[in-house]
Amino acid sequence: MSPIIVLFLSREWESYLVSGWKGYVLKEKMKRLKGALKKWNKEVYGSIDTKIAALVDDIERLDLKGESEGLSEDEL
Repeated sequence: MSPIIVLFLSREWESYLVSGWKGYVLKEKMKRLKGALKKWNKEVYGSIDTKIAALVDDIERLDLKGESEGLSEDEL
């Protein structure tokens, strides 16, 4: 596992101050960690769905162009 993510996870985990019985503390910390990971993922990697859609559009455009007029060396 990447040292960056390990550091992120440990900092987040230790920052959560939850009291109660151990099962409850674990559940709450995991729930909060899930939210923090979702936010971190979006900040680091961006919107994957948007990137995938843009790449699919590029591929379709190049495919149509390749069929009709051919592709340049750069487009291959």
